[in-house]
Formats: sequence, structure tokens, C-alpha cells
Amino acid sequence: MSNITEMLNVFPLLKELSEEEVACAEDHMYEMLVSSGEVVISEGQPGSFMCFIIEGSLEISKKNQAGARVVLDTIARGESFGEMAVLQQTIRSASVTAASDCTLLVLTAKGFNLLLQEHPRVGASLLRSLAILLSKQLRETSSDLADLLKPVDA
Repeated sequence: MSNITEMLNVFPLLKELSEEEVACAEDHMYEMLVSSGEVVISEGQPGSFMCFIIEGSLEISKKNQAGARVVLDTIARGESFGEMAVLQQTIRSASVTAASDCTLLVLTAKGFNLLLQEHPRVGASLLRSLAILLSKQLRETSSDLADLLKPVDA
């Protein structure tokens, strides 16, 4: 088992995959080193890849209506970001900036599509995991939004 495969085993997104399937997915990824302060993803730019955080931490931010940058979350080892871009190559909804030096594994939309074609079972498992993760994130966002809104019967 390679170091990358060992690192990939910590990701909830890949928990349903066997060791061999994770190694297969790894063949469609590449490693990226990012320096502290470096912007990995810019809000409003086209998206075509997602990342798995192997080491370091990153800030997810978005511009508010006044144009000020607001940090929404800080993510670290074992988490991923940019998942929507491998499913639908549209503009990025937020920016991601390295809060420390980071090691990332990158899966491009092209790599994901090749994985689906060449290894449909592995691709389908990853697709299912992506759907579950995005659904969970949507539920959390809806709950956060409900907490900010004024009650109907108030």
C-alpha cells in the first residue's frame, strides 16, 4: 500500500471503498503542495477539481454584500473541499485559502469521469459518498439559515 493510499483511508468520503478501490481512485489523483496564504480556489472562478486535505488547514471564505471577505469555516486533515466541481463544472461558490502549509490530493473532474468509465463500481461508490456528503452539508446550511431567519409566527 502506498503512502497516498494510507492517507486516503482517513477520509469519510472514501470509507465505503476497499483498500484496492482506494488505490484505484488514487491512480486518478495527484499531490499538490500549498504554502500558507496561498489561494487554492477563488470564489467566482470556474471549478474543475476537488481536494482531500492530507496535512495542514485551510479557510473557506465568501464575500458578503459589502464585498468584505468572511471566513465561513476552517478545515483540516481528513476533510475535503470542492466536491461540487467534480460533479458540475460551474463557478466556485467560495474561496479556499491555506491557513498553513498544506499537502492536498487533487481529483479533477476529468479524473473522476475516467474513474467512472474505467472502474464503474469504484466511481459509483465515490459518487454515492459525494451525494451523501453534499446532502449533509445542505441540511446543515438549511439549519444554520433557519437560525438566522425571523420566525413566521413572531
